[in-house]
Amino acid sequence: GPTKENEYTAIVKATVRMKDGSWFEEYGDASPRNVSARIATALIRMAVTRAKGRALRDACNIGQTLL
Repeated sequence: GPTKENEYTAIVKATVRMKDGSWFEEYGDASPRNVSARIATALIRMAVTRAKGRALRDACNIGQTLL
């Protein structure tokens, strides 16, 4: 989790498993350096959201980033 030693960076891995047996893994990170001040109090949740979004985009073959 985010600590002073890692400059308050949260890193999360998400895995999407499809019905056909394929699976996709992606990582998401969040730190005070790459989120707004309002989101900085929810670093783990933002890292989860980013990881899930990336894994789902890979699984669905969507190149566009989340809005």
